[in-house]
Amino acid sequence: MKKLLTHLLLSVFCFSIFTLSAQSDLDHVPGEILIQLRPGTDLSSWWGQHAKLRSTDASSTLPQSVSAPMNIWKIKFDPFQTDETTLLQQYQRDPQVAAAQLNYYIQLRSTLPNDPQFNKQWHLYNTGQTGGKPGLDLGMNRAWDITTGGVTPGGDTIVICVVDDGVDTLHEDLRQNLWKNRQEIPNNGRDDDGNGYIDDYRGWYVRGQNDNIMGGNSRHGTEVSGMIGAVGNNGKGVSGVNWRVKIMMVVGGIDNTTEQIIKSYTYPLVQRKLYNQTNGKKGAFVVATNSSWGIERAKAVDNPIWCAFYDSLGVQGIINIGAGPDRFNLDIDVAGDMPSTCSSEFLIAVTNIDQQGLKPDGIGYGSISMDLAAFGQQVYTTGFGNNYVTDSGTSFSTPLVAGAVGLLYSAPCPSLTILARKSPIDAARLVRRMLLDGTKPIASMQGITVTGGYLNVYNSLSLLLGTSCTDCPPLIRSVETLVTTNSAVLNWISNDSIKKVDLRWRVKGTNAWITVENIKSPYALTNLNFCSEYEYQLKSYCRNSAVDFADTYTFRTDGCCEPPTQVQFASVGANSALIRWTPITAANAYTFRYRATGASDWITVLPPFVTVNLRDLKNCTVYEFQIRSECSNGTASAFSPIYQFKTSLCGACLDRTYCKSEVSIDQSTEEWITGVKLNSFENRSKKNGYGDFTGIPTTTLKKGQLNTLRITSGFAGPIFTEYHTVWIDYNQDGQFTTNEVVLESGARRDTVTTAQFTIPSSAPNGPTRMRVVMVSRDLGTACSISASVYGEVEDYCVVIDNTTATQNVNPDPGVKLTVFPNPTEQLLKLKLSLPQSENRAQVSLFNLQGQQLWGSTWLLDPSGISTREVDLAEWPAGMYVLKIQTEQGKIVVEKVVKTGN
Repeated sequence: MKKLLTHLLLSVFCFSIFTLSAQSDLDHVPGEILIQLRPGTDLSSWWGQHAKLRSTDASSTLPQSVSAPMNIWKIKFDPFQTDETTLLQQYQRDPQVAAAQLNYYIQLRSTLPNDPQFNKQWHLYNTGQTGGKPGLDLGMNRAWDITTGGVTPGGDTIVICVVDDGVDTLHEDLRQNLWKNRQEIPNNGRDDDGNGYIDDYRGWYVRGQNDNIMGGNSRHGTEVSGMIGAVGNNGKGVSGVNWRVKIMMVVGGIDNTTEQIIKSYTYPLVQRKLYNQTNGKKGAFVVATNSSWGIERAKAVDNPIWCAFYDSLGVQGIINIGAGPDRFNLDIDVAGDMPSTCSSEFLIAVTNIDQQGLKPDGIGYGSISMDLAAFGQQVYTTGFGNNYVTDSGTSFSTPLVAGAVGLLYSAPCPSLTILARKSPIDAARLVRRMLLDGTKPIASMQGITVTGGYLNVYNSLSLLLGTSCTDCPPLIRSVETLVTTNSAVLNWISNDSIKKVDLRWRVKGTNAWITVENIKSPYALTNLNFCSEYEYQLKSYCRNSAVDFADTYTFRTDGCCEPPTQVQFASVGANSALIRWTPITAANAYTFRYRATGASDWITVLPPFVTVNLRDLKNCTVYEFQIRSECSNGTASAFSPIYQFKTSLCGACLDRTYCKSEVSIDQSTEEWITGVKLNSFENRSKKNGYGDFTGIPTTTLKKGQLNTLRITSGFAGPIFTEYHTVWIDYNQDGQFTTNEVVLESGARRDTVTTAQFTIPSSAPNGPTRMRVVMVSRDLGTACSISASVYGEVEDYCVVIDNTTATQNVNPDPGVKLTVFPNPTEQLLKLKLSLPQSENRAQVSLFNLQGQQLWGSTWLLDPSGISTREVDLAEWPAGMYVLKIQTEQGKIVVEKVVKTGN
């Protein structure tokens, strides 16, 4: 990031803006200081009075004249022997010195990247190279001299969310700038960061409910992303407005419904809100969304939820950039357009302008709703397939504005960073105002846009720095590190204007502050009390002003008697589990208790320290456990929250990691699987996109026996041509291959597809997975199903065995289950009878997606009979599966129908 410093010499001198190179580069001549003596001060006399300074700076040479009329001189010293900051401060405090400063290097007021095809990007720097009007551009050559993007002065990584059709994740000019959710572990099936999204490591694909942001139709999003943030100055291809910004891709919105738009916007909303709430520890610092799509002639009054969502995004600090229509030459104030006509103050609507400064034919406008223009006609950008292309439309004007939002947040303006932390909504308002006020007027936009001008990034940056960046901004972010039982290290980020920092701290809840003056980060507090809450404040001093104690930060010292919170599953097998946890400082020992989920009694273990090795567990069983810390003086913490793990040896169907289906419920609205029948087993289902029925016992298949499979399809309207394919993972290796296909229909326009097959003799015994795929286009695969394909996928478990096949899961002769009434509106009564050898059973209720809704362990009375009631009032009408499993593994399955609501 570049820094902007202003140095005042005398009233006859103008303010001079010196732009420095990156922080790792030297920005001034080492060993040289410029001073200006007050009028009437003789240099020789002044110099003679500073023998002490001469010995300090190791210089005995008389200062050299820089401007004799202005009494300005250059002092040289050895920078390896003398601290230049200390020496400079000594001169600045001298009453005979009017001003003193370092001898800064000056740079040319134009920064251009070395990307080989940058000369084709006239919209960034227009010299007339493609026949355009020289100087008609975004002013990026001067804007980049101030900042090239990336992070705020406080270290926040700036993120712009692109809601589009995907992005080429392998593109040489985009890959480095694509955002990653570092708090999420990819492909582990868990919501690691607690944001409500599972495995959202690369972004979010709304329909697929995964992070597959690169598909076969990612052309548009790739081009848009390049306009915002193609990596600049990397010697490859082109440059974006931001050289180092992070692009968060959300696949959704485009060519979809309003529902999908809301779902798409929800992802950046959640991520920025999480960032605000956790002080940057989770989430993402999303400052803008880009939507290069919309609905022509649509009215804002008919879309109140959509329009209001921009206000919700703005509250969290997100500005939203929307493309105006680029067909039919619409006056959107009259004809309507979405989202351009939404009245939210956190939306900027953008129209198109070409390299001659004219509005192309067919481009929308509106003096009330269209905010400004940006260059989008015949612009050069990144293309799908690691390519580069020329394209046109408001789709490419819009990302220039989104990129400008990110660039303003990276400006050397610490006060904007502070505002973004304290009041994200006000920071968004400020940046939006700077963008609109910084536009350049142009005749072609007068009377047809709100501003009457086009985006000029340099103007907006200069306006921000000149009007909204205070001379003495507060400190940026304070955090505590290395917190022990009796100490803590405080860290904060300062800036060039701050000369001194004071600290005051106290035990939280007390009245007296302890003040320490003139400290530097990091600063260690010692002799603290263990397990105690502390609070502290910081005061910063600039040259002529100060920011008083204000924000209060808190921390707690270690040493509390509390349960462990950081638990690791070192290994989990079929009959054992090794579990570790991070030690608690105050704990002398731990109590560990566990049980099978649903069991009433805990099994207690006293581990030697922070590891427990459980043995003799049941295979394919879910266990739960808790840990308690045993502390000194006989005290103990509460038990930890309940953790769970599942032992293996469930068979290949559940133990193996199969490829995920990417089909969403939106892809099944017109056609879906209504039933799967395998021999006498049958499952009826509704629209679900992907149905996981592996938790429902199905059937046992005997090797060599002829099996009959039937797939029934449902359609919302006319019957479409569909392709049905069914795989059974015969060799149980977790993959579906061509020689494991048991049904392949080809193109069919009917509702029922059947096939017969036999299990090969080479197939090993045991449970394995069956996948049923119904799609609108032949894919030849059980795994990769794109958003442009419609239909459903369902997974089942089947058992391969040498013994006589059990065509359905029949109850053991000694097990009797009565379910009544069935169907039922609310209460379901169960009567269970077991053989005398058993007195315990696990009862579970599943929906048709295989999700367990309820479970309980039943202890039968001595007669071996138990009667219970299950209340279904809170569940919607439909079909459910009731499963009874005894201690000896006997299983009874009964379908239940819920009527009413």
